[in-house]
Amino acid sequence: MFPTYFLHLEEVDSDKRQKIFLLAARKRKKSTTANYLISIDPTNLSREGDGYCAKVRSNAIGTQFTIYDAGQNPKKTSNHLAIRQELAAVIYVDGPLSQNIGDDEEENIIGSQLWQLPCIEFDSIWENLIYDSDLKNEVMAYVTALVRLSERHVNTKIINVNRLILLTGPPGTGKTSLCKGLAQHLSIRMNHRFERAVLMEINSHSLFSKWFSESGKLVQKMFDQIDELAEDGKSMVFVLIDEVESLGMCREGASSRSEPSDAIRAVNALLTQIDRIRRRDNVLILCTSNLESTLDKALVDRADIVKNVGQPSDFARYAMLKACILEMMRIGVVVGEKEELPEDICDRVT
Repeated sequence: MFPTYFLHLEEVDSDKRQKIFLLAARKRKKSTTANYLISIDPTNLSREGDGYCAKVRSNAIGTQFTIYDAGQNPKKTSNHLAIRQELAAVIYVDGPLSQNIGDDEEENIIGSQLWQLPCIEFDSIWENLIYDSDLKNEVMAYVTALVRLSERHVNTKIINVNRLILLTGPPGTGKTSLCKGLAQHLSIRMNHRFERAVLMEINSHSLFSKWFSESGKLVQKMFDQIDELAEDGKSMVFVLIDEVESLGMCREGASSRSEPSDAIRAVNALLTQIDRIRRRDNVLILCTSNLESTLDKALVDRADIVKNVGQPSDFARYAMLKACILEMMRIGVVVGEKEELPEDICDRVT
């Protein structure tokens, strides 16, 4: 395992007009020897937070930290955290943490957004998804079974387990919301098994480079970050690839349409990295696609579950509309009497 350090901020400037701190890392809380990772001006945190993230990460990548309060801000106490989780706590980053996969600080390529789970942004998503079928329970049961197989170290040479879920269907049917709600729900349900959980939402379009043959390398860098997060076996890592057809289009069709060879390299890299990451029992990949027919067959074959999310029926639309009206009545925008949904509709909508 990597060594564990204790992080805190130390005041280094005696000038009272401007306080400057050093982010220090020590092997022991009372040790006099510290590794100074970066100097921080607290007045610039809100404006230059992403820059601090990049600099701290470049100095401390591959190291686990314990944050504690040394009398200075930030007042944050926690157990062992992976580097990206630690950054969000140390520099007060609200919401998702943007991750740069560029070669240097000047080349800013935001490859993904990292969410700590459970998070307030995903609260009640799962409960407010309405489908005619038992889709939510079916997907939850499938994923729970996959996780249990992984926990028991199933022989993947006999039972093929990739921990990859593919949701297909027309735009606007709630595929992405279902994935986010599923990750949120599982992070709570499995908190006895994992101390922490994160959702990495990949920006597929940013992985295509203007430079020839670079797209495959960007895909590899992205999965290197996923692998780094998953090194801590106590963390559950959910990976969301929305509109996966951007990365996983059919290679045969691309060849016949004379598509750039770099796009084919990106598909090859994606398949290779999925095969590589399957050795991590604590990684679950969630993919959505609006164009299932354009997906590469090898990608579809790697999915443990392929579910179609179709357009809602009249019953489901009625339930959605009623939920919206009730919410507007709750906040006082709409005034009227609350009427119960008829029993026959309630029974058919889940």
